[in-house]
Amino acid sequence: NEKPSEAVLQMVFERFGKVKNTDIPMLDPYREENASGNSLGGIQTFAAFVQYEDHADFVKAMEALRGMKLMYQGEDGKALACNMKVTFDKTKHFSEEAIKKRNLEKEK
Repeated sequence: NEKPSEAVLQMVFERFGKVKNTDIPMLDPYREENASGNSLGGIQTFAAFVQYEDHADFVKAMEALRGMKLMYQGEDGKALACNMKVTFDKTKHFSEEAIKKRNLEKEK
């Protein structure tokens, strides 16, 4: 499969603590601007969001992953890459209102 997986994303990030929410916008076809991700030199890139239940776990992830990339290369040689940008949720991506809005859009 050439698309990222929220289950794999959660598995990777749970090594730092309990994950509360994950989101990969390119997996949601209703968000047309994010549906395809980007391609850079044959590597598919995408945005992914992870929210921890405990702030201390977020800090552990931030310290370990700042400046890193999450990469996966399939058997066919195609690769997926996700730049690590570990920050506070300044855009309120995981606010109750934003999650509710995305869920309502999915149901349309």
